[in-house]
Amino acid sequence: MACSGCGGGESADPAPQQPAVQAQQKPSIVIAAEGDSTIWGQQTIDSSYARSAHPAPAVTQSILREQFGDTVTVSNQGRGGATAREAIVGQPRYDMPFAQRMATDPARIVVMNWAINDYTRSSRDDYRESLIAAVNIVRAAGKIAVLEEPNPICIPGGDDMEKYVAIMRTVAVDTRTPLIAQYDYIRSLPDWKGMLTDCLHPNDDLYAIKGQKVAIALAPIVAGIR
Repeated sequence: MACSGCGGGESADPAPQQPAVQAQQKPSIVIAAEGDSTIWGQQTIDSSYARSAHPAPAVTQSILREQFGDTVTVSNQGRGGATAREAIVGQPRYDMPFAQRMATDPARIVVMNWAINDYTRSSRDDYRESLIAAVNIVRAAGKIAVLEEPNPICIPGGDDMEKYVAIMRTVAVDTRTPLIAQYDYIRSLPDWKGMLTDCLHPNDDLYAIKGQKVAIALAPIVAGIR
């Protein structure tokens, strides 16, 4: 009797062949936005503190995603009242020291903007040392360090912060760290003081300006690591 199910004939329904080359997935890129309440998105509305629905890091993320797709994420790590020294030691507004956070943070790029609180609570030497330490910690963790100038403020004595902006610029040059220039540009705007909700924290229009400048500065860095 013939055995119709025996033998080594070809299958009637051969499995489809897999493509020789799979489409390569674009890597995810996380950008950490480190800083104070102007990174977090604080505003003063009707004499009460509030958080903007569109803080600068969110604006930056939106712009970069338009250019590179939704694999780019900007992580808002702003802490109200934070200084660079507090970030380094991890107290009182952080859960752990900066080096420990950077060791486990998935960010490929770290943008750092501390100054507004530093100029009233940290000496210039401490501020300089803290910025240099922050840059070195980020690099030791295998990430790209970027410094970002603060927005200007209009409280009494606020012009003294210019000395701290100058320190950040010097640190950027000395450590060969990219610097996002915000301070002088914002001061050149006709009604920049009117874009501060309390002479410290930007309104949504100024947050949008800041976020756009960060996105422009980061775009070539993102393109270079994709």
